[in-house]
Amino acid sequence: MYNEGTDVAQDYQKAMEWFLKAADQGQANAQHNVGVLYNDGKGVPQECLKAFEWYLKAADQGHAAAQHNIGTLYQKGQCGPQNYKRAAEWYLKAAGQGLVNAQFNMGVCAVMGKVFHRTTGEPWSGI
Repeated sequence: MYNEGTDVAQDYQKAMEWFLKAADQGQANAQHNVGVLYNDGKGVPQECLKAFEWYLKAADQGHAAAQHNIGTLYQKGQCGPQNYKRAAEWYLKAAGQGLVNAQFNMGVCAVMGKVFHRTTGEPWSGI
């Protein structure tokens, strides 16, 4: 509601307050949303590591968008060194749940030769 400005004035700080209440109770969507606000610096200072921590809480519960966002952080090297292998691992989890953006990004990693077959060590060229 506050995040989108639906029926109320948009207020990212209030959105964060409500998301945190639910996130602290283990609600995966709220954990993901807290991560998004930290990642984007909306209502809070932009803090990549806090975003990563919240994304990870949601991702560990199977939240596909959070899994994809972790993959993006690894692919872009936003919270540390760029790591295509870790990016692909997270994209694959989200892609397996049908998240189209993760499927696309997995393909990008494969085409760039940044993903390797786990048994042969050869670059993986397809999904």
